[in-house]
Amino acid sequence: MTGRALPPVPAPRLDRRFGRVHWLGIAFVARRDFGRVLNDWPETILAPVFSTLVYIAVLSLALGPDRDSPAGEAALTFALPGLVALALIQRSVETTAFSLVFDKLEGSIADVLMPPLSSVELTLGYVLAGMAAGLLTGAIVLAAVAVAFAVVPAMPLVAAAFAGLGTIMLTLAGIVIGITAVKWDHVAAWFVFLVGPVTMLSGVFAPVDALPAPLDTLMQVNPVFYLIDGFRAGVLGDGAAPVWLSLTVVVATTAMLWVAAVRTVAKSPRLRP
Repeated sequence: MTGRALPPVPAPRLDRRFGRVHWLGIAFVARRDFGRVLNDWPETILAPVFSTLVYIAVLSLALGPDRDSPAGEAALTFALPGLVALALIQRSVETTAFSLVFDKLEGSIADVLMPPLSSVELTLGYVLAGMAAGLLTGAIVLAAVAVAFAVVPAMPLVAAAFAGLGTIMLTLAGIVIGITAVKWDHVAAWFVFLVGPVTMLSGVFAPVDALPAPLDTLMQVNPVFYLIDGFRAGVLGDGAAPVWLSLTVVVATTAMLWVAAVRTVAKSPRLRP
C-alpha cells in the first residue's frame, strides 16, 4: 500500500537572534558581578571606605600642631580628593580581576561563557559591573568626606567625568589582569608590582612639584596621575595640569585599555574553565 509521502520536517533553528547587541547577556554579566559586590558589601564596600577614612585620620594626626595652620589645612585639602579617587579606582580594578580569577579557579567561568556573547559584549558587561562598584564606593567615601570636612565639588561635572572614566580605565585593567593571571599569586604580583606603585605614585598625597627627580618625571608620564589630578580639579577647582590635558590622557589610555581588554577576552586561551 502506497500513500502520499509526508512533507519533510523542517530542521530546527539553532540560532537565536538578539539584535545587533545582546543586551540581555551584557546585563547578566554586569548584574552577576555587581551582585557579588553587594552580597559581600562588608569586604567590598565598607572596607575601602573604612581604609580611606583611616588614611585621612592618620594624615590629620601626622600633621600634628600644624593641622590648624594654613599649610596643614592645604595639605589635608589637597589629599582628600586623591583619597576618594584612590578608593574608587581600587574598587574598580579589584572587582573584575578578583571575579575573573575566582570564576576560572572554581570552574564557574562557564556560566559567563555559555551565553552567545562576543568579546566586546563580554567586556562591556564586566566594565558595567566594575563601574557600578567603583562609583558606589567613591560616592560613599565622597559623602563621608563632604560631611566631615565640608568639601563640595567646585565643578561637579568635571569630577563626575573623571570618576566615570577612572572606573572604566581601571576596570579594563582588571579584566586584563584577571584573564592573564592563572592563580591568586599572579594577581598579588600584578597588584604589588604594578597597580600599587602606579596608583600611589599618582599625586594622591603630594603635588608633583614637591617630589624630587626622577619621581616627578615618573609621575607626569603616569596616566593615573592625570586621572586623579582631573578629579581633584573637579573637586577643588584647580589641578596641576590643565583639565583638557588630563582628559585627553585619560581618554586615550582608556581607549588603549579597551582594545587590549577586548583582544585579551577574544584570544586568550586562559579564559576557560
